[in-house]
Amino acid sequence: MPERPGATRVEVGRSIAGLALRLELVFPVVGRVTLISLDGFSAACWLNNGIFSSNSNGRWMEMKVGDFMTPGPQTIGPKDMLSVADEKMRRGHFRRLPVVNEAGDLLGILSGGDLRQHEGYLPTTRVTAAMTEKPVTIAVDAPIEAAAETMLQHKIGGLPVLDSEGKLVGIVTESDLLRALLQRLKSSPS
Repeated sequence: MPERPGATRVEVGRSIAGLALRLELVFPVVGRVTLISLDGFSAACWLNNGIFSSNSNGRWMEMKVGDFMTPGPQTIGPKDMLSVADEKMRRGHFRRLPVVNEAGDLLGILSGGDLRQHEGYLPTTRVTAAMTEKPVTIAVDAPIEAAAETMLQHKIGGLPVLDSEGKLVGIVTESDLLRALLQRLKSSPS
């Protein structure tokens, strides 16, 4: 990104290995621009309130939830027993299960913490007794920082992702955000 007249360059941090770098540029017209590079070549860019990444054409694109989410997550029905949910979570190595009806409508979400609260009663307790109804969700085309802000605001570690028709299309977790951001940074051209 070329510097403009009147820009201030401030190096905020550098890793011990000398590869991770954070630069902040403040432009009179655009505001604060933060560039992050983990490998010295690729970069992600925070421009005011939007997060962007360079693509293969070297253009900056806004990062969306759909770029980071796990698509087509495992789900569970409201009439299933918690023992079924526990088995799915253990087999799949995840901590959240969206609860959907036969039509695929999102009814709630079940977490590992919900299961722990019903320890000893998993085979005899239905999912509806433990799930969080009307969970906080996010749109597939929402900016990725909106997912992070929502998770922080509600003190939750994951969000069901809905399409424009309100159908479940994915789930985004703290781990997904971190893993995807690192992959994007490492694979972006200089």
